[in-house]
Amino acid sequence: MKKNFYFQHSLMSMFDPRMKHLVDNEGLRGLGAYWIIIEKLSILPEPRAQLDYLRAYCDSKKITLCYLKKIILEYNLFELEEDGYFMPKELNPLHKKGEKTEKTTQEKPDSKAKNDEKQQKVSRNKSKKQSDLSSNTLNNKYLAKNATNTNKKTIDINKTTTATTEEKEAAAADALSSPQTTPAPIEPWHTLIDKLTEESAWLDVACMHSGYGSLLKTHIKEAVEVFRQHVILHDNGNVLLNMKDTRQYFVNFVRAGQRTSQELHMLLQGLEKQQSAAAQMFKTRLISGILLVIVALFAIVSGGDILFGILLVLSLIGMSELYKIADVHKKLLGVTGYVAAAAYYILMHRVAAGKAPGAFAAGQINEITCIGILFLIVLMAVYVFSFPKYRSEQVMLTYFGMFYVAVMLSYIYQTRLLAHGAFLVGLVFICSWGCDTCAYCVGMLIGKHKMAPKLSPKKSVEGGIGGIVGAALLGALYAAAINYFAPDVQASAFAYAFICAVGGMISQVGDLAASAIKRNHDIKDYGKLIPGHGGVLDRFDSVIFTAPVIYYLAVTIMK
Repeated sequence: MKKNFYFQHSLMSMFDPRMKHLVDNEGLRGLGAYWIIIEKLSILPEPRAQLDYLRAYCDSKKITLCYLKKIILEYNLFELEEDGYFMPKELNPLHKKGEKTEKTTQEKPDSKAKNDEKQQKVSRNKSKKQSDLSSNTLNNKYLAKNATNTNKKTIDINKTTTATTEEKEAAAADALSSPQTTPAPIEPWHTLIDKLTEESAWLDVACMHSGYGSLLKTHIKEAVEVFRQHVILHDNGNVLLNMKDTRQYFVNFVRAGQRTSQELHMLLQGLEKQQSAAAQMFKTRLISGILLVIVALFAIVSGGDILFGILLVLSLIGMSELYKIADVHKKLLGVTGYVAAAAYYILMHRVAAGKAPGAFAAGQINEITCIGILFLIVLMAVYVFSFPKYRSEQVMLTYFGMFYVAVMLSYIYQTRLLAHGAFLVGLVFICSWGCDTCAYCVGMLIGKHKMAPKLSPKKSVEGGIGGIVGAALLGALYAAAINYFAPDVQASAFAYAFICAVGGMISQVGDLAASAIKRNHDIKDYGKLIPGHGGVLDRFDSVIFTAPVIYYLAVTIMK
């Protein structure tokens, strides 16, 4: 160690082209890094060291060993030796070594002799100092030996110490490559970051330093991705040259008390809450879906007044959900729609009691048409005599809602009244809900082309085709099950498959139509009646379109 703590700093250093290049590329950060290196080399007996010597003076958050290595290697400010050592080069050299001008030679012809004499004097003083130093460092029992043996042993001791130090440094440091040899390949920084997710002892240490170890370890992939974005934003990946430095950088990134660690903790807590909410939502959807299927099976098997009453209630609730969009669900227009729907269902029940199941006679059709006309007249009367309380859009939505919900859902009841209707009505739910499930699975596996990206970004053409094929397959299997358990029915597998295929195609239109209405009015769900699923229209949107199609196909094909 030097006795003083100062070194000479050339006032003209900034005029060196290499320094200018350094400042242009790295700014004041690079300039400071250079003088840090010079400062730490200056306290050594010789301004010469290996890279690992600088590791103790690095702070991975402010200045890293990798960054110092970059300064040493890229700007020609240091001389690299074959043994892995480096030393600074002279800044702004006035002349090359051994070069003298003609003028200096002529003015001082005896300078060579004076220099020789001076060098000899310096050499004698140096030898004397080395001899004194050797005498002080040797033990007393070796003082009697001759000077030759003393110097030899001193040299051996120095060589041994130097070799040991070099071995330790070589084992701990990233070896500097010499300019004459090809440097070892450096792994890309993004690959180094990817390896952070691998299980190892250092990960436990990082989790311990964070203060939220279990949360960090559970969401390590998400944390590493956040770390990647941080590196891209602040360092652009240039400081990550090896796995050791990458891990150290990440440990400091998640260390308790750091701003980055606090932000990451809040982010992971939010992610944990989202996943917990998603898991709870899935559980809720599953339970409510199972209960919904049980209720549907009970209503289908029971038929009659039970099915009639359930459909009437569902129709009124669905109309109320739709009327909320137009803000008429509790107003006179909405009440008019409810009354019209109830009148329609009473007429339909009268048809069933009249022993004309599943088919309306000409006179009965006229009665239904009369209800539609009368409903429109009453709506327009309310609109006219309360003008301008209601807008025309509200009137049209009220009229549309009665037919869209009440009339189309009623075809479930009408299908149940057909011959073998207890089995045929099951096709309504198989082709709608079955198609939806098959479309989701196929879309998740191979879906690439969007069907309606603005309405439903997750729906794909491949998923739609898979839903239709899946619905047809389910229809054929349903026919096979009927023939096995009820051989008297003689269900046609081809007919059932065809009906389900057509119904599956129409059900997707119904699903998208309901989504389009919600998008136009900026709502997520129609209601909250069915936990995890939304309202009646959210769950029965495809069934509404499918029921009339199944009814008329069954009447046509099953003659």
